[in-house]
Amino acid sequence: MTKTLDIKLGIYLILSFIIFTIIGTVSHELGHYTVAKILGHEASINYAHTRHVDVNSRTQLDQIYAKYSNEIPKGDYPEKQQYEIIVSKMIHDSFIVTIGGPLQTMLTGTIGLIILFIQRKKFFTSVKLDMNQWVIIFVTLFWLRQSFNFAHGIVKYILVGKFPYSNDEARLANHLHINELSITTLTALIGAVILYIIVFKYIPISQRLTFIVSGLIGGLLGFYIWLILLGPIVMP
Repeated sequence: MTKTLDIKLGIYLILSFIIFTIIGTVSHELGHYTVAKILGHEASINYAHTRHVDVNSRTQLDQIYAKYSNEIPKGDYPEKQQYEIIVSKMIHDSFIVTIGGPLQTMLTGTIGLIILFIQRKKFFTSVKLDMNQWVIIFVTLFWLRQSFNFAHGIVKYILVGKFPYSNDEARLANHLHINELSITTLTALIGAVILYIIVFKYIPISQRLTFIVSGLIGGLLGFYIWLILLGPIVMP
């Protein structure tokens, strides 16, 4: 791997990593939002979260609870079956909405990977990648969210002694009654393999070091700029 850094390319790549970090985060939330709206929920998104409410189900639960608030804790009341059906539906819908975000992210990355594979001969013979090729690379890198989440969790574990179990993948695993880290770990490994393939198979050797350095800088800057600095202001 060449030790030469292309400063001009590096600047472009850093800016691209920042922009795609923002696009990736917002489009991930749009995945949740879209599924929620399809299910008929009221939904809204901010810079890093999606809120959704099944108003109809919530209203029905409130009505039943208002009538049987004393009986419900005891577990015996006339509309118990209906109450449990509604609760079950809400849990199921929440599971489906949770899937929407990671599914959108991984599907986008997979589309990029397919295009990358189709155009592999052009990539393998390129001394330097053109703009269209870089766009394909960055779309494929949507898979990096999975690896970043895992790495972020490891850092938190080192700093505070506890792995965060509030991400989408952990919630999905909890719903499926499997190990909380199973989906996070599996998808993180897939993301890492895809990154390895991109760096050592599709990035020309003359641009490889620039890409790696720019990715580290741009990825961290994108995280800070959107999730800490601008996001809460632009999309509160």
